[in-house]
Amino acid sequence: MKLLILSDIHAGSKAKCRDLNPDTETHKDCAHSNITESLIATIIKDGNEVDAIVIPGDISNSGEPDEFISASTAINKILFSEACLKGDTHSLVFTTGNHDVCWDIMKRKLDKSKFWKSKRYIGLEEPSHIFSSALLKFGHHAPTSPYNAKRVHVWDSPRIKFICYNSAIDDGPESDVHHGKYNPSDEGEIKAACSGGDDKYRVFLTHHHPLQYRDPDPHDPDFSLMQNADDLMGLLHQLNFDLYIHGHKHAPNFRTHKVGDHRIEIIGSGSFSAKLPPQWEGTVLNCAHIIELTSRNQGMGSSGTIKTFAHTGMNLWIPSSDSICRTPHIRPFGEMSDPGHYIRYFSDRFKNDQSLYNLDVVFAGTVFCYLEHDAKLHVLTEISRIHSLSALVTPTNPDGWPNVHLQKSST
Repeated sequence: MKLLILSDIHAGSKAKCRDLNPDTETHKDCAHSNITESLIATIIKDGNEVDAIVIPGDISNSGEPDEFISASTAINKILFSEACLKGDTHSLVFTTGNHDVCWDIMKRKLDKSKFWKSKRYIGLEEPSHIFSSALLKFGHHAPTSPYNAKRVHVWDSPRIKFICYNSAIDDGPESDVHHGKYNPSDEGEIKAACSGGDDKYRVFLTHHHPLQYRDPDPHDPDFSLMQNADDLMGLLHQLNFDLYIHGHKHAPNFRTHKVGDHRIEIIGSGSFSAKLPPQWEGTVLNCAHIIELTSRNQGMGSSGTIKTFAHTGMNLWIPSSDSICRTPHIRPFGEMSDPGHYIRYFSDRFKNDQSLYNLDVVFAGTVFCYLEHDAKLHVLTEISRIHSLSALVTPTNPDGWPNVHLQKSST
């Protein structure tokens, strides 16, 4: 199963591209157009058609209806293109961020005890855009009704369950610190939402980050960490969640959080299309991610890969790397990142068929090449030792990995 992660779109004056910026004052200053269409072409060319599009908040920049409409137009292009396998609003999953409340309304000195709750998500009420339609298709009687009253929302499908948590529900434009918040009183509702369906992947989708990350500028303090995150992570491990996907931080970060044998992959998604700080130039680019889930062990977590594409100044989406976006193009997680898994797997194959010494053949269809270089060499060394083989290393292949052939040792 493949998920396309597009976070912190910031449709409006802070978007870097004209197709996501309806603001007449700043539209002409955007350097790019058709950022969405170039991503579609990249996904199709790379053979990465996705099952769903996932947005961890900050769809808009200031919660205005025309910003949601611009974002909707862009998401529609992807959702109903060859890049998405299903092509309907059931394939769109999202939560809101601190920029998705209508900032213009919230800055007015009105009676917030009533007005805050009833009108803060007015931008989502526009019936013509896809976000309103998606909420209605998932059983909400009015587009904004769940966001006005509660933090926990459920997107369920036969293979995967999303618990979408509005960590920004108490935030607004007058806040000096745009931190998120997990309210421990929501524990019971989250547990109830997770009852049954133990065979499904479980994803916690929210806007704010549960861990402290190093910023591209190490002197820039981070005041936006989610409150009560430790309580939340303990609950998610207890309920066997597989992924925690968030936005808010515009620089991508990936972490594995472990309690005992159980793993949760934390995906800090960066930003799809927001203008990034000039001091980040050369270290962080806008990005999009494709998460492929391949297997699930309920007591240990899931396995798969995260593939990241970075957006360049030439309006091209290219494979990411540590040097341009702080993350490799492909990062395995779970069992896929464990060298021991490959040692056991390939040792069994050699045991059953010792003619399979050409690793170009043996490793076909696996993600062995996604391991870090040192881990890959460790696997080769162990396989060679166990089976008394010697490794013949030839020049690197187009992916940058050495072509390795194993052969019987002469001794």
